[in-house]
This record gives sequence, C-alpha cells and structure tokens, in this order.
Amino acid sequence: MAKPVILCVDDEKIILDSLKAQLKGKFGNVYMYEGAENADDAMEVINELNEDGY
Repeated sequence: MAKPVILCVDDEKIILDSLKAQLKGKFGNVYMYEGAENADDAMEVINELNEDGY
C-alpha cells in the first residue's frame, strides 16, 4: 500500500518549506510530503497523487 501523503498549501514558499520540514522532523518517513502554493496547484498535486495510487 502507498505511503500516506500530507499536502501543505501556503502562498509563501518559505512558510511552505518550513512547514514541510517541521512535519518531516516530527513524523519522519511515515508520510510523503507534498507542497503547493495555491488551491489550483494543490488540486493538480491531488489529481497526480490519485493517478499514482496515493
């Protein structure tokens, strides 16, 4: 089964990168971490993940 995914969405890249780093620091390799800078990009990521079986 595919690893669960945490999708972070924020319009400021530095915040987005920081959030992903903090989550990875807390949960390690339990999850896969993705990021998007807006809702449209997030939907694209979600669609790609669904196509890939996540």
